[in-house]
Amino acid sequence: MKIRIDVPVYNRKNITELCLMQLHKTKAPQDEIYIYNDTSTEYDNEWLSQWGKVINYTMPKQDRWRNIHKIRSLAYRDFVKNNSVEKFDFLYMTDNDAFHDPNWREEFIKIYQQTNLPVSGYLSNFMYQNYAYYKHQLNLANTTQDNNFRTLDSTGGGISIFLSAEKVRYIVTRMQYVDMEDMWDCLTWGYLSNKYAVPVKSYLEHFGKGGLHHNSWDFERAIAPTSYLESIRETVINYLEDKVTKSEVLQKI
Repeated sequence: MKIRIDVPVYNRKNITELCLMQLHKTKAPQDEIYIYNDTSTEYDNEWLSQWGKVINYTMPKQDRWRNIHKIRSLAYRDFVKNNSVEKFDFLYMTDNDAFHDPNWREEFIKIYQQTNLPVSGYLSNFMYQNYAYYKHQLNLANTTQDNNFRTLDSTGGGISIFLSAEKVRYIVTRMQYVDMEDMWDCLTWGYLSNKYAVPVKSYLEHFGKGGLHHNSWDFERAIAPTSYLESIRETVINYLEDKVTKSEVLQKI
């Protein structure tokens, strides 16, 4: 199995470095990382190229809410246009503030093989606490799913999208007829057969403070993260708040 991993980045150097480093360390040798750099000023393409192939793009900073879903649309189109459908078995789309459990790859493939559905490796506190529909879906899944995954009808984790190459081709074909430019990233699930699978444990943690949405570490933290993610959470936050050194956090992760 070969995976293309797409990560959009814009500044926030410390968390970007940790997340790209972790993805590079945990991917298989045949996988490739594609980094979409939106005119970052805290680092350059040479620095980013330690971890993958860098693609430049520019989004209007005054239109930041639309930028999220536009980069998803761009990545889908790039995947098809550059013949990645033939080169890769899967596309995995994540963010530069999503830190992954070392076993994320194995778990996503296993769940895909069990379900033949797109996989999200993460359920967020934000969705569960703020939206009754998602809370209902999660509670329903908890009572009906007796496996290592849940099957849901909508998304709780827009920063984790793992799908087959053929599903990407299908999405791009649909995009010819439906305007996806104005669609929030997680709503692209409407084009993924309106159903997806998610592990019972979250295989990534979201360190989103200082990003687009909020200024709290807990706002979009993972629901039921793996024991590994639980064990490193405090150290990562301390590093991002300049309370521990880089060498100290690297020893933990």
